[in-house]
Amino acid sequence: MEKYEPKLSYVERQEKWIEENNIKPEDEVIVTRNVKDDKSRWGSGWENEWTTSMDKTIGKIVKIVKNSHEFGITCKYNGKIWDYPYFVLQKISKNFSFRNSIHQKSYL
Repeated sequence: MEKYEPKLSYVERQEKWIEENNIKPEDEVIVTRNVKDDKSRWGSGWENEWTTSMDKTIGKIVKIVKNSHEFGITCKYNGKIWDYPYFVLQKISKNFSFRNSIHQKSYL
């Protein structure tokens, strides 16, 4: 008999992403897409809203400020602060390439 494992909550999935990607304040991540284009937003448990002003950060490198739990990952770009869902962010590493940025592991 298989052991039943309940579906992870948004916060649990975000914590897993943070741990597996070794995310900490001051790390740089890239905003890969907006939430409106991401069907995973619906039912994801992210307790926030994507605003049109966030669209200008798509494809940009932003800096992690803190984990804001159900509200997302607080990031800073050009002096402004937004809370992003973890699933639109990708950590910048030494081997980072914009070409490969859409192939990140899914945590949904």
